[in-house]
Amino acid sequence: MAVNRDKVKKQMAENKQRSGKFRYLPKDSTTALRIVEFEDEDGEVIFARQLVEHREVGSSSGKALGVCRQETFGEPCAFCAVNKKSKDAGGDWVYSSKRRFAVNAVDVNDSAPSMRIWMLPVTAYDQIAEFVMDEEYADVLEQKPGLAFGCKREGSGLDTEYTCKPQRKPWPVSAELMKQVTDPLESFADPGLEAQCETIGYELSDLFDDSELEPSDSGKKKGTKKDKAKTTTKSKKSGKGKEKELPVDEPTIEVGSAVLYEDEDVVYHVNSIDGDDIEIEDDDENVYEATLDQLKLVPDEEEPTVEDEESGETEEVDETITEGCEVTYLEEEDICTVKSIDGDDVVIEDGNGDQFDVSLEDLTYAGLPF
Repeated sequence: MAVNRDKVKKQMAENKQRSGKFRYLPKDSTTALRIVEFEDEDGEVIFARQLVEHREVGSSSGKALGVCRQETFGEPCAFCAVNKKSKDAGGDWVYSSKRRFAVNAVDVNDSAPSMRIWMLPVTAYDQIAEFVMDEEYADVLEQKPGLAFGCKREGSGLDTEYTCKPQRKPWPVSAELMKQVTDPLESFADPGLEAQCETIGYELSDLFDDSELEPSDSGKKKGTKKDKAKTTTKSKKSGKGKEKELPVDEPTIEVGSAVLYEDEDVVYHVNSIDGDDIEIEDDDENVYEATLDQLKLVPDEEEPTVEDEESGETEEVDETITEGCEVTYLEEEDICTVKSIDGDDVVIEDGNGDQFDVSLEDLTYAGLPF
């Protein structure tokens, strides 16, 4: 009887994937995860921590260069500063952002179950969160009785799909396993801003001025929530760089852009951008996930025009909402300025200097960037 080498190879790959500090959903299989809650620093009960790591755009290795200090710790981030510097120069992102949600969970099918930190993609987290918010599943994450989620991962690249559904049979978590529950954020150490700058070849003064290095509790005004939008950190200004050559000015892919995927002739439109991860949609409203290096802009895309009041001539106007644009929020008449954009999450500022966190879809273009 011959050993099925393909199956052994797959098992070896999955074991390697599971053996690190964090676990990830293995390809082409279903994992039964019993997720539990924990308390954050404010004593509030939550079940996941959002974490972001930076990678070099276009890197084939996919290896993370470091954690995003801005998203993870609410502190200035060197990677984000370089990206801002590049965008100000008319270029693209230099470093992509990979967003994950870390949870405490037990693989109920392990021979010796233990509490581990699992890293879930956004799509898997969203499905689990929908059940958590459903009153019918109000106790799904509680120690007793609680349910495990069957988390299925299929396909690869654009065709990767995640399906997460609670199982029917309760799976109570023992007191011994509950002692192993931690705040996933504790597993990520803050490398410090100087160390981050050194990693990517910059001096601290190249990217930040003194005002941007003030402690986060120094009295700066924070954004207030509007319509349950996620709190977003204000973008940092970047200083002068000297050691990295930034991309030249060229058309960039933005939310709303018409794009082509690899060698396909189908035209897609960009729904959202999260670092190097992009959601695209075709004319039949089918939604796919892609990466920045798999897409290219549709050539010669027509843009809306307006008539010049003095000459009667027309000029092209790009109504894409970008940082610095003037916008209106929903049915309000007040003109606000876009301070930062993170995918669909936007920070706007009104005439009184008050900042709000809103969704991109709730905004209407009102004017050119300052």
